Amino acid sequence: MDLPELPENISKFNIHSLSLAGPIAEVHCLSTMDSLEKADVEVYRLDNEASDDVNRESGATVTISNLLQRICNVKSLRLAVDRPGTLIRMPPNPVLGFHKLVELELKIQTKYHDWQGTWVFQFLHYVPNLQTLHLDLVIPERGLKPLPEEVPSCLLFQLKEIQIRYFDGNEDMLEMISYFLEHASCLDTFIIRILAFNHGEELSLVRKLLRLPRNSKKCRVSTF
Repeated sequence: MDLPELPENISKFNIHSLSLAGPIAEVHCLSTMDSLEKADVEVYRLDNEASDDVNRESGATVTISNLLQRICNVKSLRLAVDRPGTLIRMPPNPVLGFHKLVELELKIQTKYHDWQGTWVFQFLHYVPNLQTLHLDLVIPERGLKPLPEEVPSCLLFQLKEIQIRYFDGNEDMLEMISYFLEHASCLDTFIIRILAFNHGEELSLVRKLLRLPRNSKKCRVSTF
């Protein structure tokens, strides 16, 4: 479904919840909405759009950054993108900060495996008060870059629940899970959905996960 026609003075309305989906080139129509508390945003590139290099020149990555700035007051955000390049190339911006955000779901389900994954942790630097994180990711064929040395503050002091969909034994995803467990000092629950071909493989993955060291002594790792 394409983006709806939104009035130019939408920021004057007392809007608490927003749900939209559409091409990345159209999201610039939004104005800043100070009263917004919950947002469900899905942005994608049209099939006839040019290559990533041309998109960078045409300002596509600036557009997604502008969109995020306009909804930065939300407490709950679901953000889905079809190609991770729309986020991974987003330049660091000190203005961009979700200081009220406590619930975040990031989703990437795509055939494009051209990303390297660490943008997830870059994005977490913008959400210092985050308490709940759900990740639905496709691990790239080229794997992940080395995970960052600078740990996001929300992971150190705020995060209480993390959910991963899906884990099939991929070593890069295991490294990401281990990173979360190693640094999350306030974590209560880590929920992981396992994809396995048989019961024996599932049991092996569960044992591997349970052996990972945890910073939070009260953290309970659950699988399903």
